[in-house]
Amino acid sequence: MRIPLGEIRLVTSCVLITALCACVSVPTHDVDPVRLSQIKRIALLRIDPPSRMSVFSDALSGDGFVGADIQNNLNNSHQEQFNQAVNERHTPFAATLRDSVRASLEKSGYRVEYLEDEWSLIAVNGKTDADAILSVTYGYTGYKDFGSRFYDPLVTVQVRLSDPKTYELIYYRLFISGYKQDINSAVFIPIEGFHHYYLFSTLMNEFDNAADQLLRGASAIGAAIGPDLQASRGRGAGATALPATAP
Repeated sequence: MRIPLGEIRLVTSCVLITALCACVSVPTHDVDPVRLSQIKRIALLRIDPPSRMSVFSDALSGDGFVGADIQNNLNNSHQEQFNQAVNERHTPFAATLRDSVRASLEKSGYRVEYLEDEWSLIAVNGKTDADAILSVTYGYTGYKDFGSRFYDPLVTVQVRLSDPKTYELIYYRLFISGYKQDINSAVFIPIEGFHHYYLFSTLMNEFDNAADQLLRGASAIGAAIGPDLQASRGRGAGATALPATAP
């Protein structure tokens, strides 16, 4: 049975939300610096926008089942409003991250082939002679109240570098920008001009600034990927492991 891409990303986002809320450690995977040093040309899979922007608060969740139900309804309503604004204004989440990643890789000395029509690693088989395939995927992205009673920006991006023939995982990294999370092995990238919102109504009244803050976070993450790949050649460890199988 083929699982829709949206459902895969939804499950991934739920896993990330659990990790972000629990402040856990992520298992590490040793990176082979020799294998990384052999990579000169990277095929970059199509980068899509977040499947759904998230707006979350647990301000009323401590008031029993009634409070939790009210909060859940509020979260759903806020999330719908925010996503509608993102779609109506064509906020360029995919293009911002794509351009930043590509520029970062090229600046770090890699030749980059962007595969506009391919998002799946297994579908690329035989379609490129690149040394590795890079998948860059948005995870939880939006605004979250982490108990501070403020809506803080949060952008998460998962980066996988895989062998184009065997699908072996060469490198994995979880990047986080915005509200700083205590997750070992994740790379935290600050957002320049970090700003949080006390009320959801204020966030929506200043939507352009709120969305631009998330875009700045995505761009900062993209800019960090090339240098982190270069640094991992000598580091030899610290990338987070996922099963070395094709998606």
